[in-house]
Amino acid sequence: MAARQGNQEPLEPETVAQETAKKRKGRGPRKPAPEVPTVQEEAGAWGNQAARFRGLTQENLEASQEDMKRWYDQNATLVEFQPGQKVWVMAPVEPRVLQDKWTGPFEVVERKSEVTYLLDLRSPMKPLRVLHVNRLKPHFERTELSMLLATDDGVGEESEPLPDLLSAGEKDGSVEGVILSPSLTEEQQGDCRHVLGQFSSLFSLIPGVTHLCTHDMALGTVHLLNGRFTG
Repeated sequence: MAARQGNQEPLEPETVAQETAKKRKGRGPRKPAPEVPTVQEEAGAWGNQAARFRGLTQENLEASQEDMKRWYDQNATLVEFQPGQKVWVMAPVEPRVLQDKWTGPFEVVERKSEVTYLLDLRSPMKPLRVLHVNRLKPHFERTELSMLLATDDGVGEESEPLPDLLSAGEKDGSVEGVILSPSLTEEQQGDCRHVLGQFSSLFSLIPGVTHLCTHDMALGTVHLLNGRFTG
């Protein structure tokens, strides 16, 4: 026993005090408070941490941009416009429910780069403006439709008579011979014919204009110069 105790190293006074305090109070002795850093040291630490986070954020942002560009380029197609061609311009404001977000058409004046074009917006303040191709779409001129109508005037003796495509009820506009949907039951068809007969002065088979129901529709206007165009 004496030999074993002799091989042990003597305890330091601080260690003896800690062991004694743990046995008496169940915890170690209180130590002096840590040294409080100065304002300059605290500011430097915050600055270094902010710089580290800024660099990490920039790296993650660049990686996210590369992923978005790779995903967009998978189905993207290059659209080209020629000078003098008419295009529609997307309004830079959030349109209303019934308001069209495309305005124009405007004429392409010059191609500035692969994805930017100089357009004539016909505005007295800034008539020419460079816009990104993502804000443009081509304008297609509507073809004129003509319809030939045959009349009884000038019909020769050798001309074939015009077919009578309207029934007797359709000629005078009456709704007695109206054809109802076969999906309706007999009771539903009877109710429809009763309503048509009761209000025969309001219903007609001849299309026309009614003033029984009117409403106003305010679509507003789109000002291109009030918004910013970005690609």
